[in-house]
Amino acid sequence: MAKKPSYEELEKKAKKLQGEVIELKRAAKALHESHDYLENLFNYANALMIVWDPKGRITRFNHAFENMTGITADEVIGQKLDGLFPEASRDESLGKIARTLEGEYWESVEIPILRKDGDIRVALWNSANIYAENDTTLSATIAQGVDITERKRVEETLRESEERYRLLAENVTDIIWIMDMNLQFTYISPSITKMTDYSVEEVMNLTLADGFTPASIEAARSVLAEELAMETKEKTDPLRTRTLELEGFRKDGSKIWTEAKMTFLRDQTGRAAGIFGVSRDICRRKRTEEALRESEKLYRGILETAPDSITITRVNDGRYLQVNESFCQMSGYLREEVLGRTPFDLNLFANPGDRERFIKTLKKKREVNGFEVQYRKKDGTTIDTLLSARPLEYGKEECLVAVATDVTKFKRAQDALRESEEKYRLLVENASDAIFIIQDQKVKFPNPKAIEIGQNLAIDLERVLFLNYIHPEDRQMVIERHSKRLKGEKVPDTYSFRLMNRGGEELWAELNAVLIKWEGKPATLNFLRDITLQQKLEAQIQQIRRLEALGTLAGGIAHDFNNLLMGIQGRTSLMMMNSDFCQVHYEDLKGIEDIVKSGVDLTKQLLGFGRKGKYEARPTNLSKLVRTSSQMFARTKKEIKIHAKYQKDIWAAEVDMGQIEQVLLNLYVNAWQAMPGGGELYLQTENVTFDESYANTYEVKPGRYVKISVTDTGVGMDAATKERIFEPFFTTKEMGRGMGLGLASAYGIVKNHQGILNVYSEKGEGTTFNIYFPACGKKIIDEKKPFEGIIRGTENVLLVDDEDIIVDIGKKNLEKLGYKVTTARNGKEAVELYKKNHGNIDIVVLDMIMPEMGGGETYDKLKGIDPDVKVILSSGYSIEGQASEILKRGCDGFIQKPFRMKQLSRKIKEVLEKE
Repeated sequence: MAKKPSYEELEKKAKKLQGEVIELKRAAKALHESHDYLENLFNYANALMIVWDPKGRITRFNHAFENMTGITADEVIGQKLDGLFPEASRDESLGKIARTLEGEYWESVEIPILRKDGDIRVALWNSANIYAENDTTLSATIAQGVDITERKRVEETLRESEERYRLLAENVTDIIWIMDMNLQFTYISPSITKMTDYSVEEVMNLTLADGFTPASIEAARSVLAEELAMETKEKTDPLRTRTLELEGFRKDGSKIWTEAKMTFLRDQTGRAAGIFGVSRDICRRKRTEEALRESEKLYRGILETAPDSITITRVNDGRYLQVNESFCQMSGYLREEVLGRTPFDLNLFANPGDRERFIKTLKKKREVNGFEVQYRKKDGTTIDTLLSARPLEYGKEECLVAVATDVTKFKRAQDALRESEEKYRLLVENASDAIFIIQDQKVKFPNPKAIEIGQNLAIDLERVLFLNYIHPEDRQMVIERHSKRLKGEKVPDTYSFRLMNRGGEELWAELNAVLIKWEGKPATLNFLRDITLQQKLEAQIQQIRRLEALGTLAGGIAHDFNNLLMGIQGRTSLMMMNSDFCQVHYEDLKGIEDIVKSGVDLTKQLLGFGRKGKYEARPTNLSKLVRTSSQMFARTKKEIKIHAKYQKDIWAAEVDMGQIEQVLLNLYVNAWQAMPGGGELYLQTENVTFDESYANTYEVKPGRYVKISVTDTGVGMDAATKERIFEPFFTTKEMGRGMGLGLASAYGIVKNHQGILNVYSEKGEGTTFNIYFPACGKKIIDEKKPFEGIIRGTENVLLVDDEDIIVDIGKKNLEKLGYKVTTARNGKEAVELYKKNHGNIDIVVLDMIMPEMGGGETYDKLKGIDPDVKVILSSGYSIEGQASEILKRGCDGFIQKPFRMKQLSRKIKEVLEKE
């Protein structure tokens, strides 16, 4: 027969059950409050929200959706979604719904919605599927949308308006154009093609020198200068126009005259911001005018108006009988200085041999055409000419008429062209990018860089089809874009793809291509750049940013968890300080404190990963820290042989010693787990300096750094593992062997110290972790061990925190320590209390993260009331970031949640005794 329990045993069980009931009620209340919060968040969100079950039946929607559609919940809840869509697009919309039930997600999907009054609204939707706890059974689909009906209507109106003006501009026979104030086209109508054979795109890329003669360009610039000068004068007509005749070029090089009527385009302030013009072809009118001028020239005398030098000499003695003005200008002689004299008298031939060859040719062929002669001018300078001569009867005498064309500028232009071609050849041959032409799918005219890339890919560029060395997964895309470009279709000018050699190795390349004519056939001119390193760096930066996002989430979780631990720790401390405390429960309460400590260690890991875990940084000798931590590790892991090499005169680095010790121990443990049968662990410290290019790769500042290397001879890692080792909760160990926070925490701590953490590893070749911390240039400070006991006091404390449990427990604990405590639930309340009672308040314990008025703003207002106010900041986050900024403004101290009463008592006494 079982022994009947005693009254004391029954009483203990009753108290235990009573405590469990209280906890259950508290949990139920929290769950209820969470449910109400989420319900309100759903119902009153500005975005449209609707939920349907796996059978496509509406289960709920929010007020925003109800306001848009005019439909109430009673009308459609439990019904199919069909009635929400207009008939014309219903099947398409239901198809999209069906695909969500198959696991597809919407991202910015437009779906028309039918309002109750028959109006149709258009919304932009995103969706997400909700699964049961087994993660495979679909429970519901939720869609969130934004009403874009009005935006769509405005866009349609704008399109219609733009279409009308576009049709007007594109169908007039005259050319409508717009230039900016630098005389660069910003718009030109399609009629330009009919007039010049240039396409709009080609004209937009032409310079003024390509499109117009120098004289016309000069005339246009002169008119623009005059008009701009008039802009500075008062009472100038802003709508005035100017008309100008300009001579330009067609695509085939022939010239064309146009008449341009122009006016300024003005911005909102009335300032000239561009030029609007209408041009028309006046070639026929110009030809008529030219014919008239030619007729006048004929009457004035062909000789005098000829642009080339024309002379008439007697054959028998070679004396000049007539010279035109062009000859005088070309030679520098006056007409009276030339007539009656010979070219020999004037020493006209710069090279005597030219004169002899000219006479010999003339006697043999009776005429000379295009003979190159260098003339010496009156001033002694020389010019290059092309000389043609024929016999002529002049005044009943046998004469010779000679036409000389000054080709000095042409010759110089030819020389300049040759120099220009040489420059371009040097540019192409020495370019760091591969430059080549593709025609008939083959590479032609490759520059040395293109040949080098081909050699690296083990391919003969001029024999193997260009497409053969493009990665198979990218080949179709490149083929399509190349084909469209050859057809003149619009495709991106620049895009990236992968090349691949015969060994399967990949090379990322960026290609810029333009359509050209090569040897009379379509081709593309291509500029190809190796961006393999750039791709790797971008991938590395994306990984860093992804880890930073995860770190933000981890830091938030740790902050909230620290507040919960604070409540547990506070109640435990309160019970242990109670004079009626029963020693029977001492071990249990110590066990609770140990569990809280484990929770604190976990939040430190999370805060470390979240880059919010640098508590008290001080100048530190990292060689000493590595030596101390490795010796401690070596005592527990005898199978690991440690080799150390430390830099002499190591630079000081400003770090949190506890956090960096945590990083090192995590790396030691990681190395030990990678060497299950024992192995070698190599440790090294050294001073290094980063230049700007290396620092930019890791988004840190250039300068002096202290490097720590941890190398093991273990199993190593493959590429896939290396990419994920710094993610929280990622682990290669079996279940129960670790949470996967060690390396994630190490990464966060190092980044929070503005440092770098790199890993190098190959499968079967071991692993090396390199850590870099900025050198600080300060004197190294040795850490002092704090006093461990509880310090009591009698002062007045204002305790400020938005968490009820922390306020309640903190008040009771502080009162147990002898303090008089006033509490405030938020920053605004704290400021009001302090304003009324600051003469009776000795110190403020202030939470840093609070709604409405945070710790920083609260501190500033308290400081404004009393410049000598003593404040201790308290937070579930670390001292870094916002807290450190407040401390720099004069705040007296900081304490990390969760804290024990002995910690708080020491911190209060420390601040109160501070001068």
